[in-house]
Amino acid sequence: MARFAELSPPNRDGIRVADGAAEEIAIETQVSPRVALAKLLQAQEMVNRLPATLAALEAGDIDADRTATMTKQTAVLSDDQAQWVEQRVLERGPRAEGRSSVLSSPPT
Repeated sequence: MARFAELSPPNRDGIRVADGAAEEIAIETQVSPRVALAKLLQAQEMVNRLPATLAALEAGDIDADRTATMTKQTAVLSDDQAQWVEQRVLERGPRAEGRSSVLSSPPT
């Protein structure tokens, strides 16, 4: 999906995906345009900010739910903070529980 977004760049400032991109994905994947947009933005986030999460997903080390949680939990962080959290979470393994200790001291 991120590759699709890259090949269909937006033609207006302030827009992250091209007009109609979510609708095209929605048709192909048989989900609503809103769900397709969320998945498209998540894919962009993993490619651009969370490459280790993407690699772990592709390797089968984590599932789609865990990648969704990672992108949601790091969305408000800077790139450096997001990568710091990503590294700590992935180090804990595919079934690690409890984020409080992981997030207790991210870099500022």
